[in-house]
Amino acid sequence: MTATATPGQVIERYTNAVRACTACPARQEASTNPIPCQVPLAAVDGGSRVRALIVAPAPVSSNWGSAAYSGLPRKVLDEFFLHAGLTAEHDVALTYLVHCPVHNGTNLTDAFATACQRFLRAEVALLRPKALVTLGRHVTRIITGHAKLADAIVADPHRFDGVPVVPAPAPVSTVLNEKARQVLFRQAALVSRLTEA
Repeated sequence: MTATATPGQVIERYTNAVRACTACPARQEASTNPIPCQVPLAAVDGGSRVRALIVAPAPVSSNWGSAAYSGLPRKVLDEFFLHAGLTAEHDVALTYLVHCPVHNGTNLTDAFATACQRFLRAEVALLRPKALVTLGRHVTRIITGHAKLADAIVADPHRFDGVPVVPAPAPVSTVLNEKARQVLFRQAALVSRLTEA
């Protein structure tokens, strides 16, 4: 009889698959191995469901936007979590549309994102989030098909593998743009409703 893998073992297999990926040209442009999803410890230990899966363009700044999970953009994102009633340590997993940390000057392309979508699908299946938050227009376009972020926000709710998608402005875009900041926090309220226990 085969023992069932623990949630931690399944996530470790996923992590190893991401780090070993050579499926697209982004890997040749990467400075290091691809970066896997950052999963809350509770999901690793007990297989608990994350409330929100956040999707940024890539681990480093690129033609699709700034790195979202560090510096000033991360502070804005922490405010977003607060408005959504989420804690980063327990409720949120952070991932990327393109997992490779490409060199500065390398343009991300739709082909890179398409190659990485299998990992996003695996993350959704593993973590079972109640909402998937797309940061910025490029991520939103790939996931929803809407070319403009504003169109995606007002459109009928989109789903990705059955999970409601919440389009949001990139955190860096809200630093000097009050209108974008208001949109970000309005979307946080939607995430709060979708992820209530």
